[in-house]
Amino acid sequence: MVKKLGNTGIILFTAIYLIAYFAPQVNPTTSWPIALLGLAFPYLFLAGILFIIILVSSQLKAKWILLIALVPGFFKINEFYRFKSDPTPALTENQITVLTYNVRSFNRYKWIDDDGVFEDILRLVKVENPDVVFFQEFYASSEEQLKTIIQRINEVCNLPYYNSFDKSGGGKANGLYTFSKYPLQLSRQQRFSKNGVNGILESKLNWNNKPITLLNFHLASYQLSELNKQSQSKEEQFKGAFYKIRNGLKTRSTQVSQLITELKGDLDRTYIICGGDLNDTPHSYAYQQITDILYDSYTEAGSGEGKTYVGQLPGFRIDYLFHNEKLEALRYHTIREIKSDHYPVVVRFGVQQ
Repeated sequence: MVKKLGNTGIILFTAIYLIAYFAPQVNPTTSWPIALLGLAFPYLFLAGILFIIILVSSQLKAKWILLIALVPGFFKINEFYRFKSDPTPALTENQITVLTYNVRSFNRYKWIDDDGVFEDILRLVKVENPDVVFFQEFYASSEEQLKTIIQRINEVCNLPYYNSFDKSGGGKANGLYTFSKYPLQLSRQQRFSKNGVNGILESKLNWNNKPITLLNFHLASYQLSELNKQSQSKEEQFKGAFYKIRNGLKTRSTQVSQLITELKGDLDRTYIICGGDLNDTPHSYAYQQITDILYDSYTEAGSGEGKTYVGQLPGFRIDYLFHNEKLEALRYHTIREIKSDHYPVVVRFGVQQ
């Protein structure tokens, strides 16, 4: 079948692949279809490799064009799958462990048939014994429940200090929470939209006499789960998904610009750990903008498949812990237990002297 495509078909495929390859360089507000095509990059790359294997003995000259186009893609593999990591150094006093986790409102709507999700999440956190935890979609329905949750986190996980940014008010909680073993100073809260849970929570931490800036973020999702599949036709569902994907891509490009502005203010002055739910893959404009100034812990210390999302588009890596050059990622891992539609990510950082 591939051989029947001919030179024209191979060149056409190569052109589509190259557009997907360069998609992270294009702001979705300028051309969102290119950004959308970028999501398909890993699959187009694998398809291209398969085509080359099939065409290895063919006389089609266009296969060489495809082969040359595929070469830069090999340098992108590290963003999706890391074949090995260096041995983890022994734990010392100059290392700090951070965990980020989108907890999906602690199973508020019973997505998982399990009444013990909250306590299970605390158990996961306790085992990792992090110094700092970034929670996204942290939820409490009342002031009383919020106090109970905070108390349990302190009792089980030894995280007595916290800062918060949520949309609910009135004692309720629905948003970003940063917990720590050490005193935190609230630096900034930035809500991306008036009624939304997406935003930035910035905290300052004096750790071993070193100033550390902690940025907990949650960028806009595609919100595909809000599609009403029962009352809509297939055509209406497709159109709805189409517009939600377009809007999600554009919205995140604006939000990541605000995040970059926050980061640049502290980039050279403090140690920076920036983490949360980006809602975008490593082959995206949002990721590219952040990694232009920060390092991705997974590409430094990860091993194996990088996926962190287990929802409607499983297999994607959309949760991250970034850092500046004053820190080094020594150990990275995801906890593969389904207590949310995300896996928690844990990184141990070495603090440069």
